[in-house]
Amino acid sequence: MTSDLRPKPFSLTVTPCEKNPDVALVQVSGYLDAHTVGEFESVLIDDTKLFFRCYIVDATGLYFISSAGISTLVRLVQLARSRRGEVALLRPGEQVRSLMDLLSLNDLFHLVETREEAISLFLT
Repeated sequence: MTSDLRPKPFSLTVTPCEKNPDVALVQVSGYLDAHTVGEFESVLIDDTKLFFRCYIVDATGLYFISSAGISTLVRLVQLARSRRGEVALLRPGEQVRSLMDLLSLNDLFHLVETREEAISLFLT
């Protein structure tokens, strides 16, 4: 049995919300694991040029998340809350939901099914 050490697909885009510039629309797809969290963190957490209060993380295309990926999402929640904001997870898949259930993390995130639902959370 051999281990596949090839990089897994990962994509990340961040755009300001048209209805509220304090809200970032984060499109993440592929694998959020130990090999890819560095890019996620450098763009969303460490980059001081990006200043958003709230984050909508579209997890529709997120196929896999490891404990390192979950840890990074928790750091994003901490960052948002330090700015009096929140994080919404848009349509997380079964693997992501199961891991969050297992770790009792569902209360940290707003789980939403539509982008409009997420945006409305942050308009008030």
